[in-house]
Amino acid sequence: MEQPSEESLNGKDCAWGAALGVLAAVFSWWWGCDGLPPEVWEDVAVAAGLRPPVAPFPCLWHVLAAGVFRLAGLPAGLAVLHLLGPLALGGVAAMAFLVFHELLPRVLRLRMQRAGWSRFIVRVVLAQGVVSLVCAEPVWRTSRFFSPVTLQLLLTVVSALLFVRAFRLRSMGRTYAATAVLGVLAAETPVGLVIPLALAVFGWWKGQETQGFSPNPFANPLIRALALRRLTYAFLAGFIPAAVANAIFFCGRDGLAAHDWSGVMYVVGVISRYARLFVSAASPVGWLFAAGFVGVPLVLATVLVGKATDDDRFLPYRYGLFFVLAGVVAFLQVAGWRTFWFWTWTSPPCVASGYLLCLCAFGSALTLTFTLCVLGVEIYFRNYRRIAETRYEDALEEPAAARMTAAFRPLDRVRRVLIPCEPLLLLALLVPFRVPSSAHRMIAVLDAFTRRTAEECGDATRLFTDGALDAGIEVAAAVRGRALRTVSMMSGNEPREIYLRMRDAADEEDRGLLATGAADAMRTWVRAKPGRMDAAALQLGFELWRHDKLPMPVCGGFIARPGAHLSPDEVRRGASLARALAARVLELYKTDDPMAVTDHRLRELFLFVQWRLARMCRMRADALDGAGRTEEAMAESRLADALDLKNASLARLRRQMDWVGLQKGARLTLREGLKIGLDRADFRLARTYAQQVLAADPNDSSANFAIGMGYFVEEQYGRAEVYLKRCLAARPDEPAALNNLAIALLRQGRYAEAETNALHALRVLPGSKAVRQTVDAIREKAKAAQGK
Repeated sequence: MEQPSEESLNGKDCAWGAALGVLAAVFSWWWGCDGLPPEVWEDVAVAAGLRPPVAPFPCLWHVLAAGVFRLAGLPAGLAVLHLLGPLALGGVAAMAFLVFHELLPRVLRLRMQRAGWSRFIVRVVLAQGVVSLVCAEPVWRTSRFFSPVTLQLLLTVVSALLFVRAFRLRSMGRTYAATAVLGVLAAETPVGLVIPLALAVFGWWKGQETQGFSPNPFANPLIRALALRRLTYAFLAGFIPAAVANAIFFCGRDGLAAHDWSGVMYVVGVISRYARLFVSAASPVGWLFAAGFVGVPLVLATVLVGKATDDDRFLPYRYGLFFVLAGVVAFLQVAGWRTFWFWTWTSPPCVASGYLLCLCAFGSALTLTFTLCVLGVEIYFRNYRRIAETRYEDALEEPAAARMTAAFRPLDRVRRVLIPCEPLLLLALLVPFRVPSSAHRMIAVLDAFTRRTAEECGDATRLFTDGALDAGIEVAAAVRGRALRTVSMMSGNEPREIYLRMRDAADEEDRGLLATGAADAMRTWVRAKPGRMDAAALQLGFELWRHDKLPMPVCGGFIARPGAHLSPDEVRRGASLARALAARVLELYKTDDPMAVTDHRLRELFLFVQWRLARMCRMRADALDGAGRTEEAMAESRLADALDLKNASLARLRRQMDWVGLQKGARLTLREGLKIGLDRADFRLARTYAQQVLAADPNDSSANFAIGMGYFVEEQYGRAEVYLKRCLAARPDEPAALNNLAIALLRQGRYAEAETNALHALRVLPGSKAVRQTVDAIREKAKAAQGK
């Protein structure tokens, strides 16, 4: 009979790990998303030199990415990093297989009578653990693109493999190397300090040989005394170079200027940011859930798995029950059903650190692996009759024991038939959740929006935005070879935000205006220095033009340009592309639920894009209405309404507005809110409710009147006419609708139709001075037109 060596790892084990890594990489690449994921926009912008660093760390990834961009250029460099994402996931899968292999209890490999089959079953169990790790949402997310979290996860798995091999082989060299890697990790993220602290506690607790591990090198007092100092040196050997690299990159990319730090303040800022990142990694509730759902089951499984897999003893019922429950909990944390790991995706998220979520996924996958090991021993290798004959020979002579043994045999046969189906069931419950989903399509929409926005900006050097998509737009422009600077109208007065607004501003007055706020600069440039706006594009701030009664900027599909910087062909092309992208958004709602995506940032950015598309639709509708192209304006308005009705952020805002009018503890209904808006002549408020009423009842007269009057007060008379006529279709003698329709027709130069409606209103309200004034104004304008 073949007996495995003490070293336990052999060529077949490495081949299994490599095969799993290749499969994971191919699977991730095949189902990879199109476009640049939003979680790396800022990091790519920093590495490409477009923006200063957000914080003094992590910068090691930025150093590597900057080297790639310098060698290959930005477009090719992005393609390289896209490819490295799946390759990194494959490396994580391969090394995780070897880590899990080394962490399994030695009894499972050395004491089985059927060594060949035991080896095969162990590898199948390990493969299932690796699949659960790869398919976990936070780990799978890192394969979209080679990101800082991907690098941190790779460092973690490398360190874990070095540590388990060091303990297996009693190799201090591997221990020092693993500690140095942890030093690098700790310099990149404060969450990385959790691992060396946990290992220190484990080393203190594990002071003697226990079942499932080789003798601990630190059990020898002499080795411990000498090694602790060397481990400290090894940790510093990794930490200090990484910290120095971070400092050099941070200072070399205008980090000090952007954060307004001097030399002393840099040290204080690094310490405070390091502590702040650790605190913000998870809320107290998040740490509690992580400990309850991941930490406690993993620690107890690690302690009990050696006892539970000893094939010379019966499996105590409490151990079996614990592993069943722990396995179920662990599986639910890596499965695709988001209901069971709600604590990782809530809004605001209980756990904000992607790296911490990856650590939790690793712990849950290891707990699941331990559970499957216990199950494999129980089904395939534990011989209850042999154990009883060896240890309790007299007990077998009792009739009750014989009956129990006989009754157990049919059940054992059934289990042996069903258990081989378990790996297939596990794959079926994990892998389908990782095929392209709404998240892939949402990322593609975001990528298309940023690229087309950068393209439509043309020769503009500044883009006034709300700040949500700024880094992505700047990267998209840089890929096209353009230096486009975004200026957030919503940014505050933090040093870095001021720095971003003031970039490339040479004029001292402009720098002063931008330092106080983007709105101040826009207002001054529009009123006093219109030439400054010739090189600018807009995505918001149009109220300034309305307030000053200036000609509105020309609107394309994604941005607006003051002056004649967008040709009619560019406007038509941009509008066509924007409508096509809006159609993709609405189609996504028909087939999937974008709000079910667990990536909180992706959800919010997708809603931002949805709102911006709707906003530009309304701007184009206003321009078309003013040009007398009412049908086209109505089509744009309908598209904007459809986008807004699907927007969860606007829905939350509407729900908040519902509670503003609380009376007697009752919540306002849509029609009550509509009535309040009409009674107050607040047509903007009324239109908010009216749009939802019309979605259920397109012929509602009050809702059509509210929307028509909303357009009327905005001087959009073409669309006001459409909705006021719909109101009159239901209530032909409504005097307010008749009178305002007459005025709308008057403003469009259609005097005969205007007089007909005004006279109809006068018949309904013969004593109304307002209606009489409308009739007189129409006749006066008609005479003046005839005289010309």
